[in-house]
Amino acid sequence: MFSLPFAKTSYLNLKFDPILSLCAEKGMVSGHTQAIDSAPVKANTSMDTLEINVPEEYLRKIRAISSIDKELPL
Repeated sequence: MFSLPFAKTSYLNLKFDPILSLCAEKGMVSGHTQAIDSAPVKANTSMDTLEINVPEEYLRKIRAISSIDKELPL
């Protein structure tokens, strides 16, 4: 099992160490040193400001299908 040098009892280590070990066992990572880097990122998780981004081409196709469905008898 890998051992991270910082905060040995942190929640991050409890979750990250086993995942990294599994990845190493499967050959997804290799080497003798693994490093973690982080950077603060401004985020807003408010549902009030959530924006849905749907490509216009997709919306045109869905609207066309919807209009055909409306014309068909039930």
